[in-house]
Parts: sequence; structure tokens; C-alpha cells
Amino acid sequence: MPRAATSNKESDLNVVEELQRRCDKYRKIGSEVMIKKISGIAHGRTIELHQDSGVADGQEVEVLITVVPAGEKLGSGFLRTEGALADDDQWDAIMDEIHQARRNDPRAIMPELE
Repeated sequence: MPRAATSNKESDLNVVEELQRRCDKYRKIGSEVMIKKISGIAHGRTIELHQDSGVADGQEVEVLITVVPAGEKLGSGFLRTEGALADDDQWDAIMDEIHQARRNDPRAIMPELE
């Protein structure tokens, strides 16, 4: 039977509860607990992390995987529109006008607060 879809908030709460349960289990046996969220790319049975895990080579770890939904990543909208005005003859003139207006702004620069 398929699982009912859960909202991101419910899913996050379930993950937090699971992590707390696991931490409590290891604390009971006197182990130190380190929880670190690192993103990466799955390649079969291997996960390539985007940064160093900080775990000693050969150390046994327990992994909790959250699949990142396919879709737009943060900033992808900017990348998609990059160069959109490159062929606009008037764009450089407009940006130069804005730049000059900002340089010639008669308002005094605010002194730094102490």
C-alpha cells in the first residue's frame, strides 16, 4: 500500500524525531553523537558528498537519506535569464544612466553608528 504524501513540514518533523531517537539510542550506550547535514550525489551504493564529512576514514556511520526533489535549484532563475538583454542596444545606456544617477546622488552618506 503506497504511503500517503506528507508535506515538507511534516516530513522535516519526522526526520527530526527519527534523529532524536537515534541520538538517544547512542547516548544510552555512552557514544558521542555527531549530526551533520551534507548534500551530495548518489551513484549506486556510493554517495559523493559536496564537502568533507569530518569523519575518520573507515569510521562506521549511519546515514539518513532525504531525496531532493527534481526541479529548480536556488538561483536557477537568474542563470536562465543571464544574457537575456545582451543584444538590447538600449540596455547599456539605461544602466549607465542609473550608474551616473547613483554616483551623483546629493544625499550625504550616513556616518557609521558607534
